[in-house]
Amino acid sequence: MSALQLLIPQILPLLTTDLCANWLEKYIPSSLDSVSDFEQLISAAQAFETHLQAIGWTRQNTLQEWCSKSGEIWGRLRHVDVLDTVRRGLRRGVLPPTKLTTSHGAVRYENSVPSRRMGGWNNSSNGSGGEWTWDDEWSPPSTPLRKIRAPSSVAATSQRQSECTALPQQFLPIMGSLLQEYTQLPQIPSLSRAQLVYPTIFRDMFALYRMTAVIYANSSVDIPVRLFNDCFYLAGEIGLMGLGMAEMGFVDVAGTLTEISETSDSCGVGWRDKYLV
Repeated sequence: MSALQLLIPQILPLLTTDLCANWLEKYIPSSLDSVSDFEQLISAAQAFETHLQAIGWTRQNTLQEWCSKSGEIWGRLRHVDVLDTVRRGLRRGVLPPTKLTTSHGAVRYENSVPSRRMGGWNNSSNGSGGEWTWDDEWSPPSTPLRKIRAPSSVAATSQRQSECTALPQQFLPIMGSLLQEYTQLPQIPSLSRAQLVYPTIFRDMFALYRMTAVIYANSSVDIPVRLFNDCFYLAGEIGLMGLGMAEMGFVDVAGTLTEISETSDSCGVGWRDKYLV
């Protein structure tokens, strides 16, 4: 018995630390679909350490501390999973090209200075479809960032069609799914602090997306046009998401989405200047 009393203070810290470092994370679900199982895991871990404390086998709170940080841990693992998903999508490439129509009320941007000759897809008003058009002259804008314009009652009913790559249709559903998760997290006490990770997830997703021009721009002559159309399309759609989140009261993530929207627009202007001069 005396030997056991000597060994327990040495063994228990190793046991609980090993549980936190090597075992518990393996049972963290990758989505909110299994959140009830995750809450049971947290409850069991807390009860186990409470029992050890009650019988005098430990005075540490290793498991309790892990459980208190479970939201951040879940968010960190979600971060890794999302970026892996985005990388797989980007590796699938930019084909096939897709004609995309902006959503009603999508944020639109205006050139801060007049620009000339910008290639784009115009949707014909005579019902005959659309065509590529170029104005007579071209000169790059003096600044890449353009002025944001919130959707007005007129703009909200005005939609634009652009010929884009396959990337936006892979990118936007992931963002939409993450935003839905973000709004649900406050209702889950054990995961609520994971919200703090989501702005970083969105920024890192778009950072990966911005690398696509380096990879794909020279693959064919028309890809650069589609790539900067992607940026303008994403700028509008992500800006609209930001407006929606702001109306719901999620100010922090709304600011992040607005930042990404403006950066996407700036990126489109930069890509146009770099690859189509």
